[in-house]
Amino acid sequence: MGRLSAGREVCGTESDITNFAKMWLIFTRNLAHLNLKSMLTIDEIQSLPYDNVTITDSIFFPHNQILEINCRFYIVLNEQFPVGGYLQVIRMYNKTNQRLLYDLQSGICVRLIAVDMIKSYVQEFDGFALGKKFVLQNGQVWEQIDTLNSPCSPGGRVWIKDQSVIHVGNWNFFVQVRRIG
Repeated sequence: MGRLSAGREVCGTESDITNFAKMWLIFTRNLAHLNLKSMLTIDEIQSLPYDNVTITDSIFFPHNQILEINCRFYIVLNEQFPVGGYLQVIRMYNKTNQRLLYDLQSGICVRLIAVDMIKSYVQEFDGFALGKKFVLQNGQVWEQIDTLNSPCSPGGRVWIKDQSVIHVGNWNFFVQVRRIG
């Protein structure tokens, strides 16, 4: 048992209490960023229905972090969400069509919005060029419709956001495409 300076006995050491206070401050600060007027206390959030979830993948599109959670994709609002901490425990809370992602260890809480995203693998990839065809492992065929030219290799994982922008492998290019098959 530790003691606070006011003399109250508490579980844990003063260091544990300080760490909890810091986490609480981070959590409440992040809640303020969410701009959800009816959700200002941890008790209110914890009373919402939630699922324990695991982030299976993450990618950064221009101005957006996108997370894959339970085979669905979400854009993170407000700020970046830390992915892959040691024994990371994450809850997804639901409130009237809004989703909150809360990391129990760091206290970071962000709002999520579902996004239309396709994740697959490109069968062959040797760069970007106007009219270039991308044949995906899932059977879909996409065509590049912008003028970016770049000889790149190899390909690999493909992300297509909103049926219009493709990202291939680890390249920092985001190219306009359309589905042709």
